[in-house]
Formats: sequence, structure tokens, C-alpha cells
Amino acid sequence: MVEKDARLSQGEIEVIKKWMSQKLKQSVCSMCGENQWHIGDHLVASPISPKGVGMMLGEAVYPQVMMICTNCSHTVYFNAVAMGIVEGGKKHNEEKIISGRGDG
Repeated sequence: MVEKDARLSQGEIEVIKKWMSQKLKQSVCSMCGENQWHIGDHLVASPISPKGVGMMLGEAVYPQVMMICTNCSHTVYFNAVAMGIVEGGKKHNEEKIISGRGDG
């Protein structure tokens, strides 16, 4: 999981790089056309909100890995559960984590 300072560990970064090399056919930035990326230092979370309601604390989240273009800063997000960085359906930082695969 994430280290105490909340940064991804070197082992997690290696898992992410391996996953991306196996899954991505190309990695050209859709905004600027460059092919230089940085993996964000931290996981981020997209909260899930009930219809018609704003964001609520303690709601389930989709944990995500950021891939940031080093030229234009365009950021692409990948599901951290699908990548094997976070376990789906488990408590993490007191928030329910959903995998987006129907198992959370």
C-alpha cells in the first residue's frame, strides 16, 4: 500500500510501469502529441456521490494513478484497483474503495 508519507513506493511505481507497458499500445499525449510522462507521486481519489447530491465526506471513492505529460501537464487517470495497487472493496484511510469492476 501507500507509504506513511502517502507517496507511492518504488515497488508500487514498478507495478504501475509494468501494467502500463503491458496494457497501453501507445502513450502519446492527446493534447500536445509528446511522449514524455511522469507517474504522479500520490494516488488520488474520485468520490462517488449520490444523484443530485454534492460530494459527501466518507463516501466511496475510486482510487486513481495519475500519468502526467511532462510537456503540457495534461493528466490521465487509471484505476488503481485494476492496476493492482489498491485492493477493491477494502477500507483505506476510512473511505470505502470501489474497483469500478462490480466487485466493490
